[in-house]
Amino acid sequence: MKILLLLNTLFELAIGVLMLVMPTLFFPDLVRAVDQMALSYALVRGFAFAALAIAGLSGLMVLRPLTPEVRFSGLGALALFHLGLTITQLMNVIEGLVPIPVLIIHGVFALVFWAAFIWSWR
Repeated sequence: MKILLLLNTLFELAIGVLMLVMPTLFFPDLVRAVDQMALSYALVRGFAFAALAIAGLSGLMVLRPLTPEVRFSGLGALALFHLGLTITQLMNVIEGLVPIPVLIIHGVFALVFWAAFIWSWR
């Protein structure tokens, strides 16, 4: 369980930092959206801090014993976050806005965290 949490922490930390310092790496169309660039960058910064918050949550879970309460709250939050992003990225893939690997990454995290969340109820 802690390995999964550590992987999630490292992944979300890297994504969050990269979105802050190099937003066009993830959203190349920001360069072309000159008239709405300020709004676009503001939204990307929000995405970046959402990723950093999730990295913080899973990182804090790595540092403490996984009591039933911590597992329930933490795994539930991580499962819901990745499910929401999986649904969003599916819509984005259908519209041709993001590549399929983005959907797969969040889909795998969603499945694994939901499985861990349900398993933790046992």
